[in-house]
Amino acid sequence: MKRLFPTLSLAAVLLFGCTKNCENDQRPVDLEIVDAGLPDGSVQGRNIRAHVRYAVPGSCYGFDRFDISSRASAFDIRVKGFYESRSVCQDYLALPDSVISINAQAPGRYALNFYNKDVLFRTDTVLVN
Repeated sequence: MKRLFPTLSLAAVLLFGCTKNCENDQRPVDLEIVDAGLPDGSVQGRNIRAHVRYAVPGSCYGFDRFDISSRASAFDIRVKGFYESRSVCQDYLALPDSVISINAQAPGRYALNFYNKDVLFRTDTVLVN
């Protein structure tokens, strides 16, 4: 009888324990921009460099990429991340500071629009000579 219980327990875990991929599941999320710093101007042929600080709200969140889309003389910037489901997540607030480079093709005034999801957080203007 003592051997029957562990054997049945192991069989139950193998049969019912994991019916799909048991790896951590990741889902995309938008990370919140909390600050952005830009130079006053730039020179044609050089990239516009912007410092972007964003919030990572815990150990189950991570940075994926900057999503930068352009239209006319404006760039829309969002921070994309992921949430990874785990059994244990630590709550903390990390504020990484990253640098992005944006290629302005021609001289002119460019608007850099920083978004948190679809809400405009901040707009800065950079003059490219």
